[in-house]
Amino acid sequence: MLAMLAADVGCLRFGARLLDQLDIELALLTGGPGQLASAICRAFNGFWIGHWLANDSRFRLALHINSQDPARAAAAIDRLGSHPGVCAIMLGCGAPRPFGSRFYHPIYE
Repeated sequence: MLAMLAADVGCLRFGARLLDQLDIELALLTGGPGQLASAICRAFNGFWIGHWLANDSRFRLALHINSQDPARAAAAIDRLGSHPGVCAIMLGCGAPRPFGSRFYHPIYE
């Protein structure tokens, strides 16, 4: 993870130079590298399971998964999907492929 963050610092500097060269005042950041998306999903799910579901059985969670990495998404479903408070899977919108693509089959299996 540290190597990925170190590489991102180089990307940040490049991005800032590009904004300067093109005289761009504001840039909107969306999405991110697949490993980052997986880490965010892990943290999100862990927080809600640990702080909400653990304290009141009336809450339910739509498990967030990273559709950019179907193998990791499937592993998260296998690991957390049987939790009694988990009742759904949340796929982010804006996928690079149609959700019917074979690429996503590990998630559906």
